[in-house]
Amino acid sequence: MSNDKTETTEVPTRRLDLLMDIPLDITVELDENAELLSEGLHSTTLTVENLTNHHGDTSREVTVAIGTAMLRHAWYLDADPGWATQDLWAWGQPMGWGGHAGEPDPTSGHTGPNVYGYNLNGDYGNNLTSRHLTTNAFDCSGMFGTRLRFWRWAGVEDPAHDRLSVSASADSLSWTTVWENPTEICDTTWVFMEVDLSSVADNAPVVYLRWTVGPTDGANRYCGWNIDDIEIWGLAQGSAPPPAGATIETGRPNPFGQTSAIQFSVTDTAPIEIAVYDVAGRLVRVLWSGSHAVGPDIVRWDGRDARGERVAAGVYFARLTQGETSVTSKLALIR
Repeated sequence: MSNDKTETTEVPTRRLDLLMDIPLDITVELDENAELLSEGLHSTTLTVENLTNHHGDTSREVTVAIGTAMLRHAWYLDADPGWATQDLWAWGQPMGWGGHAGEPDPTSGHTGPNVYGYNLNGDYGNNLTSRHLTTNAFDCSGMFGTRLRFWRWAGVEDPAHDRLSVSASADSLSWTTVWENPTEICDTTWVFMEVDLSSVADNAPVVYLRWTVGPTDGANRYCGWNIDDIEIWGLAQGSAPPPAGATIETGRPNPFGQTSAIQFSVTDTAPIEIAVYDVAGRLVRVLWSGSHAVGPDIVRWDGRDARGERVAAGVYFARLTQGETSVTSKLALIR
């Protein structure tokens, strides 16, 4: 007869309600009632409640911006805005050189000849500490959902070795990185970028931006930053609803020497035409013809006629026509 004993060990189980430290992703969506909100900024409290045992109940303040983003500031770099530069940062025309690794610089800007770039004559160097291009202060008071839009021609090794970044600040002392290269970049054409600035710039009376090259290691060298056509877009708190029909604004900059950006907006999808006329009413050039999505946009005029020839300095008019509606803005071209 065997004296062996069989022992049973009870394994303790963890209660499900104690496993609530597992992170959860919660998606919140606006329903059709959002269409009833007036344009501007709206704040509310979002409450998350665990109906089983209330473990992990929480609440958050939420701000919702309603409206149409509009162009608030722009620098098209036809002229030097006089921003602060470090080391080889400079305003001017890139020479198309460089490309020790990646691709070389462009030979002109996205529009016009000039850019802000790091070393317009080629690549960035090895073992650099961070080198900055810093804007002058600009005002974002009353703006929300603030975004930076610009065009880049960039080259950089992967971020484990070299870095390009964009930062924002409300005092030029404390900086928040709003973008940095996630991988190697080897641009061979101009690339549009849009960056969220809301965490720093929303309703801020003073804002600075800076583009940075570095730090870099001691190996490969790339062409770095070339930037052009820089814009700040945002919603205005408590602004009036968009006007019915089509609108067109005076170009920026105005007067202009190389390129003017003309902002317009339409509220239905009927075909439009945007054209430039001289003071005698003669057609100079059609900038847009055809359908367009509802909302704001920008067309650019480079001071040339339909044949691509430069027109004389003077006053011109940009006219937007949609159906029976026609609106006009004035442009001043200088040479």
